[in-house]
Amino acid sequence: MKFAYEAFEELFPEKEMPNIEIKYSNRFSAYNANVKYKHGLKNELNFALSKNWRKVDDSIKKGLIQSLMIKIYRKQYSNLPRKTIYTDLYNNFTKNLHMSIEKTKAEPSLVESFQRVNQKYHSDSVEQPNLEWGEYSKRTLGTYNYQTDTIKISKYFENANQKFLDIVMHHEILHKRLKFKCNSSKTYHHSAEFKSLEKGFEEYEKVNKEMQNFIRYKRLPVASTQYIASHKNKELNNNKNLQKQFSLKKWLFG
Repeated sequence: MKFAYEAFEELFPEKEMPNIEIKYSNRFSAYNANVKYKHGLKNELNFALSKNWRKVDDSIKKGLIQSLMIKIYRKQYSNLPRKTIYTDLYNNFTKNLHMSIEKTKAEPSLVESFQRVNQKYHSDSVEQPNLEWGEYSKRTLGTYNYQTDTIKISKYFENANQKFLDIVMHHEILHKRLKFKCNSSKTYHHSAEFKSLEKGFEEYEKVNKEMQNFIRYKRLPVASTQYIASHKNKELNNNKNLQKQFSLKKWLFG
């Protein structure tokens, strides 16, 4: 806990120390975390960290805490540093997490795509991460999660033209390969190098345009539409029940 107070004091040496709370939770994916800021008579910072952080060195956890503090305070304090030696430690730790993450997810069609793209555009230099299908999403076509070393691809590409899947896979492999870059003011996930390598995909402009048109007109499978509708109805019923419980509690106790 001491590292959290030190993290605050080093960023704000003249600011009154808030109440700081840190909880380790099973609700998060590996090495994830968030912070909630409560403003009142005594300001509070409530940090929730995944249980994986328990055994991590305090200097790295200090960097995590400072990174979260910088995010919530940067608009309020224009002279706040965008990085410290501890946030650098945290970022380097995140970039190298993939080496210790167990690889347990390997969707066959995604494995085939990864191997094609890795061989053709990355000289087989990128270690295979966890590979799984995401939701049916048109907004998020793919993601790479540093904390879990996982590439997820929108399920719309499950039976798509091979080149459409491969161009999305290429983008996500670049995230794993190049990681991210930080300077004093910003974190870059799509650097000039990233964009240049991305356009090295064969007939990039043509394939990218065709892929965007493909995804624009895709429709959810009937079974998935029914599942989503059913899921929404359950949520509505749960919310109604919660509202009833809240109203009853209010009536009983004022």
